[in-house]
Amino acid sequence: MPPAALHLEARVLAVKSGRHLWLLIGFLAAAPAAAVEYDLSLSGGAIYSDNIGRTVGQTPTMREDTIAELALQLTLERNAGRWHASIASDLQYLKFLDETFNDTLQGQFNGNVEFAIIPDRFRWVVEDNFGQSYIDVLAARTPVNNENFNFFSTGPEVSIPLTPSSDLEFSGRWSSNTYEVTASDSNQLDLQMSVVHRFTDSIAGSLVVRSEEVSGSAGSVTPDYTNRTIYAQVVARGARTMLTTRAGHTQLRDTLTIGGGSLWSLEVNRQFGARSSASVKLGTMVTNEVGSVRFEVSNAGGADFGPTTLFSPGAFKIDYASIVFETASPRNQLRVAVDHRKYFHDVSAGFNRTQAGAGTELLRQFTVRLRAGLTARYEKIKSDRAGYSFDEWSAGAAFYVRFARNFDLRLNVDHFVGASDFFIPGAQRDYEENRASLRIVWSHKR
Repeated sequence: MPPAALHLEARVLAVKSGRHLWLLIGFLAAAPAAAVEYDLSLSGGAIYSDNIGRTVGQTPTMREDTIAELALQLTLERNAGRWHASIASDLQYLKFLDETFNDTLQGQFNGNVEFAIIPDRFRWVVEDNFGQSYIDVLAARTPVNNENFNFFSTGPEVSIPLTPSSDLEFSGRWSSNTYEVTASDSNQLDLQMSVVHRFTDSIAGSLVVRSEEVSGSAGSVTPDYTNRTIYAQVVARGARTMLTTRAGHTQLRDTLTIGGGSLWSLEVNRQFGARSSASVKLGTMVTNEVGSVRFEVSNAGGADFGPTTLFSPGAFKIDYASIVFETASPRNQLRVAVDHRKYFHDVSAGFNRTQAGAGTELLRQFTVRLRAGLTARYEKIKSDRAGYSFDEWSAGAAFYVRFARNFDLRLNVDHFVGASDFFIPGAQRDYEENRASLRIVWSHKR
């Protein structure tokens, strides 16, 4: 697709996603301004890259570029009467000063607004997820191999008491799923019914029946399909440990195939004292890219360092496992994450792949005005398409200097190395890139 067409697609998606983002912001503005907790930062600065196109070796096509950046980071929780709202946002607007690529908006926005029409019994939910998907696994991840997506959904949730310890719950979601470049737009209708029983104050069980109906928009390559799921779930909470397990069956039907299989998962969250915690998640599920992204948003198991989101048409099966450990002291913070996944497509076998990622982040407060951090990350992608395999390593350092109230000067330096096991013209993945950035950051929290 030529650059002009890509730029037009970006503008179209910005309009579509912008409506949803403004709708969520409007809900936040309409709710009373009580009980708001937020962490906000705004920044502006410049990024330098010595190989922005991630081309192979010291070739004539290697391009340096300087990028002007405006960024917004916001986490927000708002509870006011019948309103509940939450936002987790990390957005950057990038302007390529040497015009290597078109200007772009990238990052993530995950917003949720709930209004209790009848408290504890009937509420309406609006949700929006904006982010990026990696288009082609065989090509290096650059702005032309990265597309924005926006998943918007809304619907009711109903809870009907059956006994003092049991409830019958219904939920429905209509979703509009939009992509910037790939012709994969779709609409989705999800219906769910569950019976929940509280055995004790700390143990609850439920039986869940779920239906997903997906229909591709006009001109979309996304096939129409239905996914029916039934599973049992048990949640147990202790003073420091929470365990969630589920087991069931799912059946997928589309225009080309009928498939299905077992569904199971296990999640354990453990608090070690007041400063350390660990999380283990493993299981299998049948979903689409929309469900996969929302699964990562809601579970966040290793998502900071784990597999990159890749575009995948239709429905697929994921086997996943992740471990996250976090600890903090008055001056130090440490996070370690490991993530492994296998993707299986019955129809589009070329999208079958294994992805694994691991990373660590260390932050140290040296003085009241000086902080520094180190990051390291590894990712491996092995695709069934032509037996392709790719590895990427990265390491970075960050320095934060507080020079005025709520203002920091932030310096980042990062090094990236990519290696693949074979060469395809136009799709090579052997590269090195160095990046340096300098930003002024204003932050405030309440």
